[in-house]
Amino acid sequence: MIFDQPSAETDARLTRWLQEKRAAYDPLTHVFHIDGKQPSSPITVANAFPPGEMPDLLRGESHTPIKGLSLLVKPPLRRRRNQQMIVYVELAKEMRELFDGDMLDSERAPATEETYAEIING
Repeated sequence: MIFDQPSAETDARLTRWLQEKRAAYDPLTHVFHIDGKQPSSPITVANAFPPGEMPDLLRGESHTPIKGLSLLVKPPLRRRRNQQMIVYVELAKEMRELFDGDMLDSERAPATEETYAEIING
């Protein structure tokens, strides 16, 4: 997700969203994790620019406005165990609605319903 207008307001909305999702900040990797349906393989929320590291928004760590997010999840070994992929798609769609910006696929093209169906169905 790339934000159209990164600002302190966008960061505040992101912080509230992370709190609602009960995201946990990992101080070693500097990313947030959302348990979803399979806590052993959490969904990662990372900074897109620069890639990877995020400030601890939940503790009010000072930072420049976040310009974009990467939403990452490890695909399941068996397709029938794709509950986490369904949560991943739900989070991506929710982010698209909540934040002004573009949700991009792995090729940096705008994500579509077909993109989401492919993620869930493998």
